[in-house]
Amino acid sequence: MTIVETLVQWIIGTGAGVALYFATLPAWRGVEFSRPHRPSQMVLPAYLLFLVLAALLLITVIATTAGLQRVRISPLGVTRHETSPALKYWPDRLHRGHRGLLGVVDHELPPPQTRTPT
Repeated sequence: MTIVETLVQWIIGTGAGVALYFATLPAWRGVEFSRPHRPSQMVLPAYLLFLVLAALLLITVIATTAGLQRVRISPLGVTRHETSPALKYWPDRLHRGHRGLLGVVDHELPPPQTRTPT
């Protein structure tokens, strides 16, 4: 149900966005660029417009699905899934290990050679 609601919002948003895009094209006539232009030169080809809208749809569905995996929806309400304590600290440990590895590699590398112009 939530994905359906998200798709309805995507349809409303893309419809409004495309309408505003075409409605504001004539206003660009007053903007000076390096050379004169017509609003018709700023119209996106149909296949690119559909590609952008498809990419937005894909991002919307992925974000909704990822967000729904973090919560549990029941008749009593919405609860968040609690992350186990072991998983809470792995990004910090990974970051520290990475920094330590870079420190060791950095000390083992010879200093960079500078070239003097001839």
